Amino acid sequence: MDTADLRHQIADYLDSVRDFNQSVMLIDSGVFCLPDYHELITHPEALLKLENQFIGELVHLLNELNRALHHARQWRTHLENLATNLYFSPIDKKALFKKKQKAVRILAQDDIRTRIQASSDGLAYLRWIAADTGLELEQLLIEMRNLGVTRQGFRNLFGKYQSPELSRWEKALDAWLDVDLDALITALQGFLDEASNTGFKRALHALASYIDVIVNLLSQFSTISASFNFLSLEWMSKIQIQFDSLTEASVALHELLSQRTQVGNLYVDHELAILNAILPTEIDPTEWFVVFAKNPAKSAHELLPQEIRFDALPFALHQAETALVSMDDQIKIGEYLLKSVEVLPELLKSPIVAKFLDADKQRLDIFRSGRFNLFRRLRQIREMVNSINVL
Repeated sequence: MDTADLRHQIADYLDSVRDFNQSVMLIDSGVFCLPDYHELITHPEALLKLENQFIGELVHLLNELNRALHHARQWRTHLENLATNLYFSPIDKKALFKKKQKAVRILAQDDIRTRIQASSDGLAYLRWIAADTGLELEQLLIEMRNLGVTRQGFRNLFGKYQSPELSRWEKALDAWLDVDLDALITALQGFLDEASNTGFKRALHALASYIDVIVNLLSQFSTISASFNFLSLEWMSKIQIQFDSLTEASVALHELLSQRTQVGNLYVDHELAILNAILPTEIDPTEWFVVFAKNPAKSAHELLPQEIRFDALPFALHQAETALVSMDDQIKIGEYLLKSVEVLPELLKSPIVAKFLDADKQRLDIFRSGRFNLFRRLRQIREMVNSINVL
């Protein structure tokens, strides 16, 4: 056995690697056009970047919507606390949050006024409520300004995932962006100032007006869909449970991005290790790889120089084998993470997210089965190298 046989074996291996690459690239994840795969196969990092961006933006979208929902719950809890402090009965609260009765009408009732005045110095109590409500409002406004859903370009994220569930939240966001926040803040702070500086009746009316303005604000987002009700703590708790599931899946999805990048890098490393070892020093391995990938009709037998190097090959083969062995753990992690994110397409009702995750599953299956074949071929090459060295 001579070096010509070894060159032949290496060329066969590189051809099998290219076929393997193409089998992976031909799995349509829905993120790029399949006719472009010849371009992407020469730059695998570009594919990883495209698909990581697709998932990274989904994770960002879900996280920011979760923050927005939590913020909406805080507004609703803010109202609940205020209504409790003002001695609203359970029936009064039900009427208020079902929009059957305004707060100004409820607080105009003599029995509520009597309860407030009987339990304490009525005016001092209302002024304490106004001050406490003002502190909560200040914190709510700080958090509102920090919401990512209001930032430029956020709405552009919705369309790509083809999710009717996300589309409903897009409509809610549209309603939110239509709100004149400056006017809202001015009105709310004006009511609290009035409650802090006037007599009992006017202070009570100002606090009632404060409540009615926020009820109207939250009810605007409830008109976009029959199943949306931002005035119901029960509904918001139910939706929060769904978003908690989505957020947990998002964490797993973020880990999946890291894992799939590691698999891709290990795979590319194993390939470049061999090319760096065998190609003459005047040939750039990356440039040769691009030419090789772009010309699937030409085999490595044709494209490899007739004289290739062998001195560094034993070390390169060790590197390549180590990379393939390291992929095994990453593949197992990937399979576990894919199971962890199965809830995403189910909750989002998104065919494109389902397609993406199915494509990743198919790729992991190919990596799992193909890795053994590649490893076997590398071992055969190493045995040839050892036999030549012995001779």
